[in-house]
Amino acid sequence: MAEKFPKPPFDTHPSGHAVQVGALAAAGSRMIARPARFFIWLVALALASTRLALLAHDLTDVVAGLLLGIAVDRVVSRTLSSLWTGSEC
Repeated sequence: MAEKFPKPPFDTHPSGHAVQVGALAAAGSRMIARPARFFIWLVALALASTRLALLAHDLTDVVAGLLLGIAVDRVVSRTLSSLWTGSEC
C-alpha cells in the first residue's frame, strides 16, 4: 500500500521530539548519580525510537535531533552557569 503523503526525496529534518528528549536526558544525567544515568539514556533512546516506529522520521533525523538536543543543553548550561557565577566560559 502506497503512503498517503509520500515524502519527497531528500526531505529530511531533525526530529523535534528527539531534540527535546536529548536536551532533557543531558540535563537530567547531570542531576542524578552516575549509575542511574544509564537508565535515563535508555529511556531517552526508547522515546526517540518511537519516531522511527511510527515512520515519522528517518534514523538520521532522530540521531540529528538527539545530538542537537545535547548541544542545546550544553550551550544553555554553560551560559546559565557563567551568568550565575559571573565568570566567562
